[in-house]
Amino acid sequence: MREERTKDISEEMWARLFYRSIYGLTCSSKFYQARLSIIHEAREMGFTHEQIEAIESAFDQVEICEPKTIRITLNWGEYPEDLDSHLVEPKVDRDGQFHVWYSNLEYYKENNNGTKTFAADLDHDDTDSHGPEITTIHVLTPGEYNFYVHDYTNGSGIDSTAMASSGARVTVEYPTLSGTERKTFDIDPASRGTLWNVFKISIQGLVGIVNIEKIDTYGDYAGSPIDEGGYSYDDDSGEEDYPQDDDDDDGYSYDDDDDESYGDSAFALKNKETA
Repeated sequence: MREERTKDISEEMWARLFYRSIYGLTCSSKFYQARLSIIHEAREMGFTHEQIEAIESAFDQVEICEPKTIRITLNWGEYPEDLDSHLVEPKVDRDGQFHVWYSNLEYYKENNNGTKTFAADLDHDDTDSHGPEITTIHVLTPGEYNFYVHDYTNGSGIDSTAMASSGARVTVEYPTLSGTERKTFDIDPASRGTLWNVFKISIQGLVGIVNIEKIDTYGDYAGSPIDEGGYSYDDDSGEEDYPQDDDDDDGYSYDDDDDESYGDSAFALKNKETA
């Protein structure tokens, strides 16, 4: 393919991409499965978000699309710079919690025969405002899923109003018996907190009947269902402490004797780089 977004990809890189993608397919694989394999390998090989978007557009143009997916899109304004998408379902896999987020962009469902199926993914982690971040459920596994938005820029805090002023909007497109439906959820500008529980997805039966239920509640990220240990607390002061690592060489110092405060931006850089 030849277009502006992919002009920097060499013929050797294209060849490696297609070889690695085809290697993972079987004789019974469908065209849409080849699409998923190519996009997965492109991400693994370090293709940029724009290059992967161009590959997806090429598949769309020749109508190689996925059957029955749920697509969740998060957009927001200039501030806060970093809002994060989180899709959680605690029982979709016998190995533990299903959680698709910036630290786990792809999720594979383990099948009874030991094989794995590419079940869901987040296209990328947008850390410089606006979005979009797109989360896709590729396999409609029965269960209940919750979609959250976390204000990563401001970390943790029940009284923060920064996310409320972001203009955040979440759109979900999902299959129904009559076609594709779309629902839109806007953040409450009067809300407080760094965590927005947007909606619940219920998938029922083998045919994948989908129901979207509005939740629209707000709170603190710390201690929430999606908190995977990013914050710790000082039992004496009740104040938040940022994670510390004695071997940390990322250029930031968390010295209790130092009067200089690095703020949440330092926390964000530290954890996003090491996630």
